[in-house]
Amino acid sequence: MFQYKDDWKCMKGMHRQSAGIYRAAMRILADSGARLVIRGVHVGQLQERYREHAHNPHQVSLQHCLERVNMIAEQERDDVSI
Repeated sequence: MFQYKDDWKCMKGMHRQSAGIYRAAMRILADSGARLVIRGVHVGQLQERYREHAHNPHQVSLQHCLERVNMIAEQERDDVSI
């Protein structure tokens, strides 16, 4: 969305409007009772720590996110769909 690719090309340069769309989407999700799990990785620190053995940052973030979702599901004894 914020890279203004594909269907979002028309929003290029419209940063405030793009942020507004994002904010509205997050509000709709929160109001629905859905949970959002967001994880990220500091790429520089990942590279510094593991050097040539560093995993792909996207894979690391996704793994951490899925681990968190699994932990929440276990705590709430609930099924989840991803």
